[in-house]
Amino acid sequence: VRLSFEDDGPGIAAADLPRVFDPFFSTKPGGTGLGLSIVHSVVRRHGGTVVVRSIANGGACFDVYLPATVQTFEQPRVSSGPFRGSERILLMDDDPNVRRAMQRALSLMGYRVDVVVDGREAVTAYERALVGPSPYALAILDLTVVGGTGGKEAAQKLRRIDPQAVIVVSSGYSDEGILADPRAHGFDACLPKPYDESELALVLRRAFSGRSPGPGLPG
Repeated sequence: VRLSFEDDGPGIAAADLPRVFDPFFSTKPGGTGLGLSIVHSVVRRHGGTVVVRSIANGGACFDVYLPATVQTFEQPRVSSGPFRGSERILLMDDDPNVRRAMQRALSLMGYRVDVVVDGREAVTAYERALVGPSPYALAILDLTVVGGTGGKEAAQKLRRIDPQAVIVVSSGYSDEGILADPRAHGFDACLPKPYDESELALVLRRAFSGRSPGPGLPG
């Protein structure tokens, strides 16, 4: 299956074409350089590829190629049974849309959720909760935070505060070595983006039980 996205803007310079999918590379003032990198990572996780080309009269075209299938996949439901919980969870992500979506999904599963923007806020919130009546049972940390403390540094600080902390790393970069072996980097499990509610629920249950699902979920 091919999906093509074309615009009529100024196009992309030939020298920049090999770098457009690199994290943090941007030609726009104030740009984060994360959008196309995340797109590339997501498409690759689905077995596809993205090709970019400049158009002769201006503009650029991105062709997304994805494998086609006629199979129907049954997704596990999260409304009952082992997919629900009541633990208190700390969620750190610098994307407000992700924070809102995850907070809603986790709340519907029965979890109590607090959200923060970056690793510095996560460490402060975790430390405060640790000495209170309701410490966090698990923390979900976004690996990359533009202009702030990311998940790796935050996890190291949480380990010093609480060696028994249960920490899940989340990222849209499937090539990141941390996702390939989260335990080697101080995490209990990984949650590659994008994911649905069923995948989120399974990763949390396995993290709570001490069984890391590794990069993605096993069949």
